[in-house]
Amino acid sequence: MKDLVEGIAKSGIPLVIQDLYKDLIQPGAKELGKALGTALASTNTLLLPVSYVNKSCYIKFQKRLRKLDDQLKLENQSEICSVPNEIGVPALEKLFYITSDELADLYINLLKRASMSDEANLAHPNFVNVLSSLSPDEARIIDSLRGNPISFISLGYEISEERIKGYSTNVIERTNRIHTDLPEKIDLIFPQNFHIYNINMFSLGLVDSMSYVHEASEEHIAIEKKYSSIVNAHRLSKSSTAKFDSPSKAIVEYGNVRFTEFGKMFIDACCKVKA
Repeated sequence: MKDLVEGIAKSGIPLVIQDLYKDLIQPGAKELGKALGTALASTNTLLLPVSYVNKSCYIKFQKRLRKLDDQLKLENQSEICSVPNEIGVPALEKLFYITSDELADLYINLLKRASMSDEANLAHPNFVNVLSSLSPDEARIIDSLRGNPISFISLGYEISEERIKGYSTNVIERTNRIHTDLPEKIDLIFPQNFHIYNINMFSLGLVDSMSYVHEASEEHIAIEKKYSSIVNAHRLSKSSTAKFDSPSKAIVEYGNVRFTEFGKMFIDACCKVKA
């Protein structure tokens, strides 16, 4: 590690990063150096000249590494292991330039898991890819719910369509008008984007597709009451896509979004255990 620091000192790399590497060989930061020394040496982003990168990125990066170091100091040093480059390198590069502290915390937690020999099995390399596809709001949802289902109400239409002369069938037309109580539970930046967040988390394998239930729970009823003005206006509306001679009725459906087993494994790896 000393050879690494000496080489960096002669390379023209910004002093902020030189100081960071020097910190890693200090007795007080030996846990961090043991866990991330190899990954840090392999991270190309950190070798960029200061003229290409805002110095504030380096400062924020240092603070995030020290946050990880504080966590590692609480662990048994004999159980700290080197983080695989498949996880360490992309995670460190993300910590270097992402602006969201919520996402940064998930990366830090993943690195911490990968740094512990008895927890490293939880840190799958693909979790880095999942993290890179999440928005700050999605990070807040995942960290707050910790695998608990998301209840929602959906506004749609039941359309009666004639399939064969004399016989008709009812078709449910579902819209993107989905309402939850997440804004009351979690401080979201864009609470109106739940439908987009759900689609993205589904595409990443974190949650199952929306499941609908026949009977409303107390939580569903509370959500419907909260959005009563919207629901009442919807009940008076008609489908804009139904055929002219196809009767339609506005309906309110109730459902839940549940985390998959993969999603729960992701939570175990990337969310800090709450005291």
